[in-house]
Amino acid sequence: MFKTNFKRSAATLARLSCTALPALAETALTTLGTRGGPIATYDRSQPANLLQVDDLNILVDVGDGFAGRLAGADVRTANLDSLFISHPHFDHVGGLFALLGLRFQTRPGRPVAIYGPPGTTALVEGIIAGMGPAMEAAYGLDSTDPIAPQSLCTVQEMRGGDVVTRGDVAVTAVKNTHTSFAHGTDMDQKYESPALRFDTPDRSILYIGDTGPNEAVIGEDMGRC
Repeated sequence: MFKTNFKRSAATLARLSCTALPALAETALTTLGTRGGPIATYDRSQPANLLQVDDLNILVDVGDGFAGRLAGADVRTANLDSLFISHPHFDHVGGLFALLGLRFQTRPGRPVAIYGPPGTTALVEGIIAGMGPAMEAAYGLDSTDPIAPQSLCTVQEMRGGDVVTRGDVAVTAVKNTHTSFAHGTDMDQKYESPALRFDTPDRSILYIGDTGPNEAVIGEDMGRC
């Protein structure tokens, strides 16, 4: 895992304009997995990242093997506030079943907010449907209260240009070119693979995921990081 802390030093603050300063925050980005593609290796997990802003824990992509890496960062799945999915390729979402299943078992008492491109709702609904027998049987105890699927997570789909806010973090989506459907076709309208810009009180972080050449990603839309 690779962890980077972003903090403004006193000297940096002194050089800033005397106008109102942005609120200070502690922003940390930890790469949990960097192995893309369908071939697994023993020493690297698939794409997943942990963005922490003060007490907020945001997971960015949820590739296979993320849970162990997350534990290595001393964060439990129950402590995740939200998940942002860049696109539904299996190396980026292979750990989603584990995430929802582990939260069902640990019962954090609040849903995790899931954001992703078109198709995310169907993906999550299918996984929850597959969890049905295990959720119904639970621990095999008559006294165990059932958990409604909607208590596990909420889902909101994002397209290029959308902005959502989680705590003090604003997240902007910009459509990239990982999907290559002809412009204006039904498939082009149906599916997107957005890059994500996270604006925290003290830093901006751009997560591109997978993409081909894309002026929107390197231009003014996203390139102010």
